[in-house]
Amino acid sequence: MKLKTLIENIITVISSSKKSTNTSIPKRTKVGANIFIGRDVYIDPYLGGSLITIDDEAMITRGSFILVHDASSVRRTGFGYVAPVRIGKRAYIGMNSIILPGVSIGEDAIIGAGSVVTRNVDAGTVVAGNPAKVIGKTEVLDKKRCAYLDRMMDLANDPWNFSDKEVLEAENLAKNGPFLVRREAYRSKRK
Repeated sequence: MKLKTLIENIITVISSSKKSTNTSIPKRTKVGANIFIGRDVYIDPYLGGSLITIDDEAMITRGSFILVHDASSVRRTGFGYVAPVRIGKRAYIGMNSIILPGVSIGEDAIIGAGSVVTRNVDAGTVVAGNPAKVIGKTEVLDKKRCAYLDRMMDLANDPWNFSDKEVLEAENLAKNGPFLVRREAYRSKRK
């Protein structure tokens, strides 16, 4: 990856929040385009992050951990376990999830909030829990969510600073159950 592209990707991550992200991307981490990394995400700096790949348009949300090393056996055996981690294109890592060494998360996979991922996750799969288990397919979840297309709300690019008008609109929509939120920043660049 060209240095200019890497810097642009890091700027995208940093600018995704007006406040400090408290997230550091180790310098050798392979980072794709248009990724989102939330606040307080820990990306293992072991070997400079060289064993971590985050593909295009992946989203890693607040408080998640991406680990490539495990030193739990060091005192007994004298060695630790090290294995690479890959986060696939458009994969979504829910808040406070833990991705353990050696895990590969497939394209368009969804990791539910608070999950501990101990095994590979196939493309287009939804997993959740501790340990994470398959609970569905991304395609099925997307179809369920599309049932709410008539209950859509467009927001400004900063969802944490709603206007009074947007708050009232959201409250009215919420009275009748779930609704969808559309933001320019969420829209995929893929064709």
